[in-house]
Amino acid sequence: MASILQVEQIKGPTSGASANTITIPSGQTLDVSDATLSGNDNTPNFGANASSTQSISTGVWTKVQMDTEAWDTDGAYDPTTNYRFTVPTGKGGRYLINAGLEFGSIPSSTIAQCTIRKNGSSVAGSSQRDYPPGSTADVKWTLSTIMNLSAGDYIEMWVYQNSGSSKTLTQHEMFFGGFRLL
Repeated sequence: MASILQVEQIKGPTSGASANTITIPSGQTLDVSDATLSGNDNTPNFGANASSTQSISTGVWTKVQMDTEAWDTDGAYDPTTNYRFTVPTGKGGRYLINAGLEFGSIPSSTIAQCTIRKNGSSVAGSSQRDYPPGSTADVKWTLSTIMNLSAGDYIEMWVYQNSGSSKTLTQHEMFFGGFRLL
């Protein structure tokens, strides 16, 4: 017959390593299926967007400038110079990264692409040019990817279009964010 221990709270020392530790003897198990664990807040995490539209020149890859932080738990997103998230020391792991943007009125002959880059290399991307010839269309993307990141790795968003003239990214459709998965 198994024993059952039910308690509302376990209290230990208020300081030192043992204050936050429960030791399970060798050969024993701990079933936490009904437990509530603290500290599972998926940090670091960040969200950024654009304070205005961004003009994208034709025929060149351009970094998307998300210059407004909605939140940034670890101060790891740079909204002023590099427009990138850099993994803080000790915060490596698996991350979910999300991004979205929109070009307005792209001609049908245009190739338009966006990509999420890790340390300068594309890891997730999308392209668009499937709409009726002779027409224009708004081109919108949302990208999501899960990737392993180490301290110092950085993530950016880039875009390309070859319409023959500069095109504008729509401000209210631009976002970039992510969080560490636990």
